[in-house]
Amino acid sequence: MVWRGRGPGIVAQLLIYPLQTVNTRQQTERKAKKGLIRDGVPVVASVDEIKRQSKGTMHELRKVVREEGWGGLYRGLSPSLIGIAASQGVYYFYQLFKTT
Repeated sequence: MVWRGRGPGIVAQLLIYPLQTVNTRQQTERKAKKGLIRDGVPVVASVDEIKRQSKGTMHELRKVVREEGWGGLYRGLSPSLIGIAASQGVYYFYQLFKTT
């Protein structure tokens, strides 16, 4: 019965986590590129320049799988699953007792 409260949240996280991983890496990469140094002089890249350098989500997904394997898409998943299981479990019990 408790599984019904946790299961859907865990499944959703397993499906979405690779996209969150890639999104986080892209954001980190953009921030790093903003502080580029060219010929010893700090250069601030424009947002348009940074977007042109990014090749998209699917490209980044393939890059992570190629360089780190499928496990690279799920690195750091355990703490996330524990948090979701706990929060969904508590919410399920809350709803159970709320309706009685």
